[in-house]
Amino acid sequence: MDDIAAEAGTRVIRAPVGEVNVATRMRAENAPIGGEGNGGVILSELHLGRDAPVGAALMLQLLLEESKPLSKIVAQYPRYIIFKDKLDRPNAPLDAVYEALRKHFADAEVDTQDGLRLTWDGSHSFVQVFSGDTLAPERRRRGLAAEPMSCAADAFNSGEGLAVLQPGDYRSGSWNLRALT
Repeated sequence: MDDIAAEAGTRVIRAPVGEVNVATRMRAENAPIGGEGNGGVILSELHLGRDAPVGAALMLQLLLEESKPLSKIVAQYPRYIIFKDKLDRPNAPLDAVYEALRKHFADAEVDTQDGLRLTWDGSHSFVQVFSGDTLAPERRRRGLAAEPMSCAADAFNSGEGLAVLQPGDYRSGSWNLRALT
């Protein structure tokens, strides 16, 4: 959302999860539109509540204005993948876990209004996640390791995300990690 908002000359304002939290923040910020990751849309000119028909109407309006299939409209934008999984919490106070993550990723932008959200720029569009799923059942998913990558794992074959650097060129960036309570 951040890159799309920036392209439109505005910004994303985050609120804790939950319709009431989003609506309250929208009212405080005088935001025209809001929503949640599940696709719920709130259009403040109508009312401050999630409204599926409003979301559908906005999609129909977009299709009318663009005069092309939704697949072509979607193809114009970057692809994002969300991976969600529950992990066992380490045997430590949550504040200590969050503090360790903040220290380890000191260059991240930190948002603690709903758990811990660490955000970096968008230069690492791919993340490879490693788990213990090949281990014995009692040892599986005791933890995950995440490796940020600037291109797809098979980029030499697919070209997806591949950047070719010339001598003397460099590339830098950062990525996003979120710990949920």
